[in-house]
Amino acid sequence: GLRKATSFYSDINNNIIADPRLNFIQGDGRHYLQLTSKKYDLISSDPTHPVLGSANLYSEEYFKLCKAHLNPAGMVSQYLPLHKLMPEDLCPKISKE
Repeated sequence: GLRKATSFYSDINNNIIADPRLNFIQGDGRHYLQLTSKKYDLISSDPTHPVLGSANLYSEEYFKLCKAHLNPAGMVSQYLPLHKLMPEDLCPKISKE
């Protein structure tokens, strides 16, 4: 889906799919990060809701793992189902580091 969407919007995303610096990694991103020493400019994650089996992708441990694999100016982009999460549960974790 993501590759197809990226191609579909190539006129507005500067044809990012053709950029040799782009590296799509599909599958279990957490597992991949545990096995690699590579650093990235962007780590993007689109997990399902935490209750539906992907809670480990919303954990403090996961975000620390991501941070360890970012270049100095790197960023993490992650879907957060804010409509189903209580702000008091989320905000302390975000502001912690």
